[in-house]
Order: sequence, then structure tokens, then C-alpha cells
Amino acid sequence: MEQSEDNYVPFKDGLSDELLNYDKDYLPPSQVREFDTNPDKVVRITTMQSKTVSGVDRLNQKNNPEGSASSIEYIRMAKEHFGEASHYINIPDHQFIIGEHPDTKGYPTVYTVTDKVVGRILDYEISDPNSKLSDGELVEFYQALVNYYKAASTRKGDYLSDLNRHEQFMYGHTAIDPKNRIYLIDLDLILVRGDISDSINSRNTLWNKLEHTRLMVDEAKKARGEVFSPILDQIIELQHAVMPERY
Repeated sequence: MEQSEDNYVPFKDGLSDELLNYDKDYLPPSQVREFDTNPDKVVRITTMQSKTVSGVDRLNQKNNPEGSASSIEYIRMAKEHFGEASHYINIPDHQFIIGEHPDTKGYPTVYTVTDKVVGRILDYEISDPNSKLSDGELVEFYQALVNYYKAASTRKGDYLSDLNRHEQFMYGHTAIDPKNRIYLIDLDLILVRGDISDSINSRNTLWNKLEHTRLMVDEAKKARGEVFSPILDQIIELQHAVMPERY
């Protein structure tokens, strides 16, 4: 890979000019790059400019000027929300660095340096009859997602939006932890905002997040059997509690 020669990147050796795509059949190209000199790390590049904010409001930037302040706020929120999620799911070790990049025309940019997960996208592991991923590990993973959403349903505050697709997770290991685990690899901070107790829209959003999670578990059930039925029952029960008017 050819190494970047720009002076904006806040790393001594720069970054590869090639974008890393964990799995071209499953993931669209993302702003994730590798170091030429350190194969154990990857870097996610997040630009602090309004045109990158689409769909879910990433930072609530309506009153937040584009600049270093938004980078600092992004890091604060990322530490808070990924830190909380790490009590439920495995997240690779990571650190945040503020810099710039010529592709962003001088906009402040957050570089998330993350331990690289060596393995396969979770979709492959679920459907592969020779996979080393056990049913027990999958049940534990889905239970953790349900517990995360249970917590979101009982308190005020934001929660992570993007935990509902198998392609956002990998089953593998890192250089510092040789044990295979299910890791979240999509460390892009996209939040669901609002207190679900006082907004039908917020409750509907959470119901939909649970529905996507139900579809994930149902996919595993179809591939692996009835061991996942109790998790499905929990999700449906929580959906009823979140939006009883749907039923």
C-alpha cells in the first residue's frame, strides 16, 4: 500500500492511502485506513463538517460551530457512549486523536485508533456450519444487546443507534487478546436522542431498533435452531412494553 505524504495526518508515519473494507460483500467502503508500519491497528476517520451528518443527528450541531469544539464534543460523547456500551458488548481498545486531513479541506477530524480485529464478519460465522462460534456465545451476545436496550428503555438520555446489523460485528481476536470474541467494529458515533418516556417518536424508534434486533436473532434461529427462541421472546416482550399501542 502506498503511504500518504500529507502533513495533516497526526501520525509520524502517516496512513495508507487505501481505504480498508473488512468485507466488500457486506460493507460499503468506509473511512477506515491502516498503518503501513503497524498491522495491529486501524484508524477510523470522522470529519467534523455538517455534510457528514445525515439521518440521525450525530452531534446535535445546530448550535455547535464547525471546528475544534465539535471534535472535542465528539470525543467526549464517544467516550461516554462506547464506554457505557462496553459493559454489554465487546469493543476493541481505542483512542481518539484530533487532526486534519486534506480530503476534508481543512476541517477538524477525529482519528479513532483501534485494535484491529482479525476474523470474519458475524454473518459468515452464523451461517457457516464449520464455524468455531458456538451457539452459547451467540446467545450471550444477543442477550447483551437486549440488556442494553432494556437499560435504554428505563432511563433518560441518548443511546447508540447502530447495533442492529450482523455486519457491524466481527468474530475474531486482537493482537493483545488472542481469544476469539464478538466485537463491535463499527465505531461511528450515531446516537438516538430523547427520553422515550415522553415521546411517541422516541418510543417508536426504540421499538424499531428492537425489531431489527429481533430479525438478527431470527436469522440465527433459522440457521442454528431453537436455542435462540427465548431471546426472541424477550425482545417481543420488551417491544410490547415500549409500545403497547401497537398491539
